[in-house]
Amino acid sequence: MDPRAQMLIERGRFAEAADCLRAGLAHQPDDPRAHAMLGLCMIDLKRLDAAEHHLTTAIAFAPDAPLAHNLLAFLRIRQHKLAEARDAADEA
Repeated sequence: MDPRAQMLIERGRFAEAADCLRAGLAHQPDDPRAHAMLGLCMIDLKRLDAAEHHLTTAIAFAPDAPLAHNLLAFLRIRQHKLAEARDAADEA
């Protein structure tokens, strides 16, 4: 994952970070961390369907990595799907 994207996320510049992450994924489409962080950006930008897509893609590429599971739990809370949030958190 591009360190610039991480810096943009830390500064709350989610739209710019999303552009950076998309560019990176064009070259490395199987990067689970980039998908997870793009999911986080999509949550902030209120593009919840896109967030779900990237988070489930991250989980498919790295099912044992907790980051995407935790972010999916956060997404489910935002969607008021508490049982699903608990399930995602349990997977982390």
